[in-house]
Amino acid sequence: SKASKLDAIHKEALERFEIVWNAERDQRKLAIEDMRFAHAEDGQWDENAITKRKDRPRYTLNRVAGAIDQVCGDQRQNRTQIKVRPITDGTKDIAKVRMGLIRNIENNSDAESTYDAAFDETVTGGYGGWRVLTQFTDDDVFEQDIVIAPIKSAASSLFMDPSAQKYDKRDAMWGFYVRDMPLDTFNKKYPNATVSDF
Repeated sequence: SKASKLDAIHKEALERFEIVWNAERDQRKLAIEDMRFAHAEDGQWDENAITKRKDRPRYTLNRVAGAIDQVCGDQRQNRTQIKVRPITDGTKDIAKVRMGLIRNIENNSDAESTYDAAFDETVTGGYGGWRVLTQFTDDDVFEQDIVIAPIKSAASSLFMDPSAQKYDKRDAMWGFYVRDMPLDTFNKKYPNATVSDF
């Protein structure tokens, strides 16, 4: 039945998430700590030190942010771009058309900002990424646009198959994108669902 198929998919998803969570939990915790260290106002002070010095001044000399800015600035000066290469002479025109389509998708999606944010997160914490999605256009319910969308805080929201060998995870067999949703929004979007702890 449909319900038993959905239960099997749900069970498999939970098992896979547990695999990736157990494999990467400690590394992700360190990545979030690194991002806090580099960007948060009191990120270089642990809670114990803040409590001990609550009525005394705390000075933060953030030398990490300058190094991160330098690396990210270099990336912005020499951006990585998608390039379609023809296999044979006859496919040169097709490659040009595809390049034009990709540039249009990137321009409409403000992809440069998305790429920059992913790179910043990767430099700071080791995790970064974006999504390629389709969404319906405003004026036509049958026509969809391809968009490049950012993933904020990939260290806590993007989980890929840990058995993937390639650096960019292109050989991953599955992945998870986790995002928070206010309880009111969840109840409106899924009125028949029950809320439970993961």
